[in-house]
Amino acid sequence: MVFELLEKIRANSLGLKPNQISISRTGTIPFGKDIADRLREKGFVEIYLDRKENKVGFKTSDNGINGFKFQETKGGKTSHIVSKIVRDLFPKGKFEAKIEEKYIVIRVPEIAKPKTDDQTIRLK
Repeated sequence: MVFELLEKIRANSLGLKPNQISISRTGTIPFGKDIADRLREKGFVEIYLDRKENKVGFKTSDNGINGFKFQETKGGKTSHIVSKIVRDLFPKGKFEAKIEEKYIVIRVPEIAKPKTDDQTIRLK
């Protein structure tokens, strides 16, 4: 008989490895510790898309208009941003993040097109 370990999946970023980013079905994007340390600097996080390569880039920003508010618990154990649009654009799951130039980048299986004009994303 061969047993396979069933990994416990937690609902918050405490279950993330330091270099992981998670995308939930509710639009919350929790960050692992190493990623959070890089993104908390300016208070907001901008999201960039590379549809051709299926990459999503995150960059710290002080721009509250295009950036999503970086949020964390008082103890700093969990940190995240909330973007309702991501629940329709990306599949849920945990993704390994890498540093590419000035971005923290994850590769997702696919990036969907926005369903309505209300979900327009401005790319720089």
